[in-house]
Amino acid sequence: MLKLARQFVSAGYLEHASPQLTFHNMALSQKLVQRIKELGVNHFPDDVVEGAQVAALFSQLGYAYDYDRPVETSGNLLYQFLEETSLANEAKKNILDCLIPNQVASSSVVSLYQDAWNSLVLGDGLETYMSLYRTELQLMRDEPVSKASVRGWFYSQLKQAQLHTDLAKAKYQTILSENLANLDRQTNKKLAKQAAATELFGGITQASPSREVQTFFRTSFEYHTKLIGISDNKARIMISVNSILVSVLLSLLTYNYQKVASIVNPMVIVPILIFLIAAVGSLIFAILSSRPNLPSGQGNETERLFSFMDFVKLGKSEYQKQLDSMLRDGSSILASMSSALYYLGGILDRKYKYLTTSYNIFMVGFVVSVLMFVVVYFV
Repeated sequence: MLKLARQFVSAGYLEHASPQLTFHNMALSQKLVQRIKELGVNHFPDDVVEGAQVAALFSQLGYAYDYDRPVETSGNLLYQFLEETSLANEAKKNILDCLIPNQVASSSVVSLYQDAWNSLVLGDGLETYMSLYRTELQLMRDEPVSKASVRGWFYSQLKQAQLHTDLAKAKYQTILSENLANLDRQTNKKLAKQAAATELFGGITQASPSREVQTFFRTSFEYHTKLIGISDNKARIMISVNSILVSVLLSLLTYNYQKVASIVNPMVIVPILIFLIAAVGSLIFAILSSRPNLPSGQGNETERLFSFMDFVKLGKSEYQKQLDSMLRDGSSILASMSSALYYLGGILDRKYKYLTTSYNIFMVGFVVSVLMFVVVYFV
């Protein structure tokens, strides 16, 4: 009977087999036949072993005929084959029961078949068959299939799997238990990540940028921050010097000018006024340089999270929501840092332009005032 079953199944695969069937195929059936032989010979009567092997040969044939109704199709094909044999009705029923999903092991044939399936597909061949099953689903459905979904299917099968025969328990029970523990650990880890992902800042495990990228941004921000500090110190010096000069010159003009002009020369007011005007101009640009003026409202939502002038306008919950979204995307973080660095450069450019103008006005005013003073005093 086993020989006739091989011929029947081989003819069916020749006519209907598809290369897309990487899991449910003749190769799996053949391995099930070998596993049944391993578990059954010298432990079960020959007719029991042969019946389980016949069921194993037909178990995957339905997927080649009708992928949407494989179990029913395999059962019908097996029924057609058994009807042409002289087996007793009870023996036929035992073989057919092997192909019923979640069938209670009501006979030795069913027990042997289920032990072969569980020990092979869910036991020592688990990793291989999970990969083959995922590949088959992707090919048949023509769409991506996640590893998590395939892992979930095998996990559900493992939780229901039971070994019935003593030999199967002795050889494969430990493997099944280890596989179940591993899949349980992976499934719980995945669920924990999914749960964390629904919470703000939960499960953020983005890979860190390369050392070169980190060094670049850290060095750039430190360099620009130091330049801002230097410009503020220089502006503070100019503000102090020019403030003192303006106060002294105004005092000189309002209180002591008549005395100075009567003793020296009335035209001495000219260099004093020039110096006063230069000091006031230099003071104005020094103040503009040190005046707070951060850019706001530029870039997209995540790029504006670096500037307090923008995110302070958001509510706390909205700010946390946008920040959570940015931190989950490594590219958004880099884009935000590069945007912040760009606008920081703009601030520096403005500061140093005003500061340069302040120093130039002070220098030119000082030189012109001294020259005019010399001309007025000596000429």
